[in-house]
Amino acid sequence: MADGPTKIAFGSEISKLKIGDAEIDCFIAEDGKYLLSKTGVQKALGYDGKSLTWFADIIENLRQLPSSENILPNPIEMLIKIVPFKKIDNTECVPAVFFILACKAIVLAQKKGHLNVAQLKMSRAAKIILLKFDEKILNRLIDEATGFQFAKDTAVTTLQQYLAHNLDDDSFQWVKTFPETFFNAILKMHHLAWSSVKNQPDIVGKIIYDVVFCRLSEELLADLRSTIPKRAYRRKDNRPQQIQHPQLQVYFDSLFTLIATSGYHWHIFLQLLNRAYPKNLAFSRKYSFNNNNEFKRSELSAFNTMLKKLA
Repeated sequence: MADGPTKIAFGSEISKLKIGDAEIDCFIAEDGKYLLSKTGVQKALGYDGKSLTWFADIIENLRQLPSSENILPNPIEMLIKIVPFKKIDNTECVPAVFFILACKAIVLAQKKGHLNVAQLKMSRAAKIILLKFDEKILNRLIDEATGFQFAKDTAVTTLQQYLAHNLDDDSFQWVKTFPETFFNAILKMHHLAWSSVKNQPDIVGKIIYDVVFCRLSEELLADLRSTIPKRAYRRKDNRPQQIQHPQLQVYFDSLFTLIATSGYHWHIFLQLLNRAYPKNLAFSRKYSFNNNNEFKRSELSAFNTMLKKLA
């Protein structure tokens, strides 16, 4: 277990995620980890006793099995103590990624015949969990339960409105359809938090303007201006609806390849991007930044030293 309690950025004692018959407290830590309460995880796996060490004991037992099942870290590394809430006595949590990993290890151990009769209930529960959840789906549901998804949606809407207002171009309506993974990557490369998308739309907006819109063809830009994006909704299987423009999706796929190749290093990524997708000068000059760090149509707030480094 990590030294000292972890602070929570999103979630509280009322943040619940239903997995099977269990309602699990869920949180997002300040360091970005997606967390599930340990007692809730135990209930989801079919344990109805009072032991607080049951999950750690199961993990340690699985780790003692042959190497084919030994895919789990030390149980100490799988438990995170959080700053307590008034209505939550037990403050030990399991990262969502480790919960899914534990379910896979349990199912694998059952297939190999390493579980006893009393543990078959646990393996059945693990199988059902894996049929309904993977790490991405689980994280998305935690986003919604803790309010983080609402915060991200609000931030993107603020950014989109900022760009549309300052640059007066209908193509910016498509910002709200950009993949969340793209925003995550951009923020990671610039050591920014999601709060920056809402609170510093001038800085994040310049990055989006430069990385995406300045690289698109006039034909695609014209299509984006004349086409209204579909509204997103959540499907019954918890997977998001595909609302991205097909040609934009191809472009983002290429961006993700360049980002991975650069190792999330901004300057290397920018060099690769300039080679693969030179700027569309007709668009980039239309809304160019002058020496006073202004958009063509209206003044931007505080670009400061950090923004100059991005230019």
